[in-house]
Amino acid sequence: MRGNFQAYEGAEVEVLTADEVKRLLAASFEILERAGAQFHDDESIEILRKGGCSVDGRTVKIPA
Repeated sequence: MRGNFQAYEGAEVEVLTADEVKRLLAASFEILERAGAQFHDDESIEILRKGGCSVDGRTVKIPA
């Protein structure tokens, strides 16, 4: 099966600097800690709860 991808000749991709990667990672951890993420699998939620995460319904907050 072929994907529906189109190549663009001359397209440029900018790679993140090491500092940008660190900032992105820190912001991601902060989001997971403050807002959390929705999980729909009860087993996953229980594993995360046992691992020290805060659980409110289906929202799991993961400490950084």
